[in-house]
Amino acid sequence: MTEPRRLEWRFDVSAAVELPGSHEIAVSVVAPAAFAQSGEGTVLCCLPGGSLSRRYWDLEVDGDRRFSFAEFMAARGFATVAIDHLGVGESSTPADGFALDPQRLARANQAALEQTLERLRKGDASEGLPPLGLLHSIGVGHSMGSCMTVVQQAHHAPHAAIVLLSFTTRYASAGLGSARK
Repeated sequence: MTEPRRLEWRFDVSAAVELPGSHEIAVSVVAPAAFAQSGEGTVLCCLPGGSLSRRYWDLEVDGDRRFSFAEFMAARGFATVAIDHLGVGESSTPADGFALDPQRLARANQAALEQTLERLRKGDASEGLPPLGLLHSIGVGHSMGSCMTVVQQAHHAPHAAIVLLSFTTRYASAGLGSARK
């Protein structure tokens, strides 16, 4: 099996969050070496759970990548775009972390996804990345990442489908609905 292509990017999402200062989101892309040679492909936009970074989707234990969701999916023809929420992992943290409500996080993640897909579509000769053409997105979230996938899909509808893992609205607030007792 050919090793998948790995890319690491940071995108400015300052305009999307409407908070003072500069804000960047860290993104990892793991794609099959021959991704989208047909001119189209499917990208899994993966959001991790609370306190987890995007590395959750591409686990490596002592050099062993058998636990990597991203690598598993690359072997099946899918590209994985894993995003660090603002305030988590290698993404920037605003001065007031409490200002990061679900709507701001969803807007920031949407801005990062749009920039990622645009860069993949156009290609990047400096990274040996050919233009990929038409890309379809499937939102994949774990726990808090599932919640953020729902909010992002509700406000921006970027995905053709969504996959939600380990998610409840029982304790959710900020316009997600009231908890049932």
